[in-house]
Amino acid sequence: MRLPIAPCPVIRHWTGCVSEGVAKLRHLKTVQRFTYDVIVPWAIDSERSRVACRRLFRLSQSRMYWENPSQDSPTSCLGSGLPPKQSIPCLTRLRERRGRPAYVMFIGDSRARIIFMKIRETLKLLWRRYILHDTYQSSRNATFWERGRRLRCPHATPMFHGTKYLRWVCHLEVLSDLVRATFYWAPYVGAGYAERLAVVEEDCRSGRPCPDLIVMTLGMWYAKMAIDRPHLTRPERPMHFQADLESLVPVLRNLSVHSQLVYRVDGPDFMDGYGNKSVVNGAILTINAMATETLRKVPGLQLWSSSLAETIRFQHSVCLQLAAIHTPVLGRHRDQCLDENHVAETVRLSAAAAIVRYLCRDTEPHPAGHCCLT
Repeated sequence: MRLPIAPCPVIRHWTGCVSEGVAKLRHLKTVQRFTYDVIVPWAIDSERSRVACRRLFRLSQSRMYWENPSQDSPTSCLGSGLPPKQSIPCLTRLRERRGRPAYVMFIGDSRARIIFMKIRETLKLLWRRYILHDTYQSSRNATFWERGRRLRCPHATPMFHGTKYLRWVCHLEVLSDLVRATFYWAPYVGAGYAERLAVVEEDCRSGRPCPDLIVMTLGMWYAKMAIDRPHLTRPERPMHFQADLESLVPVLRNLSVHSQLVYRVDGPDFMDGYGNKSVVNGAILTINAMATETLRKVPGLQLWSSSLAETIRFQHSVCLQLAAIHTPVLGRHRDQCLDENHVAETVRLSAAAAIVRYLCRDTEPHPAGHCCLT
């Protein structure tokens, strides 16, 4: 006589009656297969695209649209940014994938601010924190406009500290459903540079909104030092810069775990657009060399040197030609050719497009041979 089949004591599986321990083991293996088959490959691909797309910022590899491929540089790649008409669709896909807007932070001097402003203009971002009247406020009670209300700036940063030219500045912020961008004024380390980066690192570590990309500038005010450090001689200024930059290395190392850091290498001083020779370009070159050496200590930090090609090409092909024939500089060339500190409108647009291309590195198809292709 056949014994009756006992009911499954714990769990009935599609293969029959199994114990609770075996069922859990099978469930664990299913989760592991999903993790390694789906999540891990996507994470690996995302990391590969991030590492590959950093080539976009390297002068040694990134090739501008006006450059032809060279046999002398077989590792070069096409370094074009993302045109404005493609930016919104790619950022929309990025938002849908991650459930949050992309976040870009700028910190430094006006050479970072003008790219922040171009990002805002290109993507038509709305002001979230807008400084009323002039950016430079003469009192710590500086105010800004935020979400329809006039508020006091809670963390004004001193500018021209210790002089009769003292001003206070607030940070700027723009926001849309697709992108958040912030700019923090800190032209030298003593202006709260390390403190601001430490706050961001704490936000990232605590699960609060963390920048996908941090664009840093630091150097031009050290090269000039006209007001804040008048006692330093021109040869002493780069040494002062190196000591300050070295002090940033620990916080940069911590922050590099969470965000992609990009240090924008300073271009030349454009005094020759006036027909004059700059006296600080030697200091700028020295500062760039010191930045290259010091920032090697920060894993994953990328020097943004590829912008120099576009900047210097414009300076030589447009500004110097106009200066040579004493032609008034008008229209779209005015911003660079009559301003010794800032790159022209076309160069700013190129920089903004490169940032958007980096953000969309794994949501946007890239042309053949592009730096963001893995």
